[in-house]
Amino acid sequence: MSSKPAIAGDIVCFECGNALTGLDRKTGKVLWEFVAKPFRPIASMDLTDYHRSSPVIADGVAYYGDDWGNLNGVDVRTGRLVFQYTTPTQRPIRATPAVADGKVFFGDWEGEVYAVSLADRKLVWQHTQENCRPYYGAVVSEFVVQDGLVYFGSQHDVFAPLAVTTGQPAWTFVEPKHTYLPATPLVHEGRVIIATTIFTNSVLCLDKGAVAWAFKGEGIFFTKPALHGSTLLVNSTNFGGTGYLYVLDVATGKLVNSLRIERARSSAPALDNEKAYLGAGDGCIYALKLSELLAPAAPAAQ
Repeated sequence: MSSKPAIAGDIVCFECGNALTGLDRKTGKVLWEFVAKPFRPIASMDLTDYHRSSPVIADGVAYYGDDWGNLNGVDVRTGRLVFQYTTPTQRPIRATPAVADGKVFFGDWEGEVYAVSLADRKLVWQHTQENCRPYYGAVVSEFVVQDGLVYFGSQHDVFAPLAVTTGQPAWTFVEPKHTYLPATPLVHEGRVIIATTIFTNSVLCLDKGAVAWAFKGEGIFFTKPALHGSTLLVNSTNFGGTGYLYVLDVATGKLVNSLRIERARSSAPALDNEKAYLGAGDGCIYALKLSELLAPAAPAAQ
């Protein structure tokens, strides 16, 4: 399973192998399972196919994409399909959608981005990414809607937030080294922080298309940075090889601390008030004290 679960009341739901499953939150008992099309199986697209569409719950409906180009909405109480939009290309949807302003926003493996009305299931707008590379323009991140703009990452060297109402780019950033920008972006105080992969191996802070700061690390960055006060936590990997957890100053991108991770995976850090939690390729989840991560000394796992 390479998606994350969603919770609504006493129900937990998650996607795995094109099936959306609902569990009782207290007992773990399976309540229902939904598959939009239990035929025409699709294998992994390629080496970069490392994410699945995670369910997003809005008004009691779990929205997620599947291998057949369907953006499905499933009633979390009953497991019944209550919404569906099928893209014209019927290409796999690996992006995690966002729901806002009566619309659902998502992208597909061909790099197309869609806004669909929840009321009548009709296409509001469709955006084709600029100069999208064949097979490597896939939209794979979570969608983020904030301040009238739709933000997302893709396996492409162009990053452009789109207007919620029209789907037109508000501004455009083209990475000069032709890296990929697949990670879910973090929007903070009007700036966008997004991680990159090959050729650049960096975390970038963009201010309306201009680079405010850049931090170059070791390994490739697939995941969304996590914000803790004035610091960022972001981890790198190398398809299961050695990676690092970096702690950066959010205003300047300067390195505060780093931790070497053996068998690092594309698992984003999760934070509470005291610890950072990170999954690794050895099958373990590590809990790291934030007080030690924010200090120059290396933290100890618990």
